[in-house]
Order: sequence, then structure tokens, then C-alpha cells
Amino acid sequence: MEIFLLTLVSNFVVTLTANCLADVVRDYLHKK
Repeated sequence: MEIFLLTLVSNFVVTLTANCLADVVRDYLHKK
């Protein structure tokens, strides 16, 4: 069960990080 929760949390963190990176890249490209 703990492994399942860890996978869930890590997937969530990865998704959040990817979304943040995408926003930063988008802003950077728009400001160019």
C-alpha cells in the first residue's frame, strides 16, 4: 500500500513540475 501511495505522490509531483515548467517556457517564448 505504501508503494502505491508513493507512486501516486511522485506522479502528482512530476505532473505539477511539468506544468510549472511548461508555463515558464510559454512565458519565455511569448516574451521573446
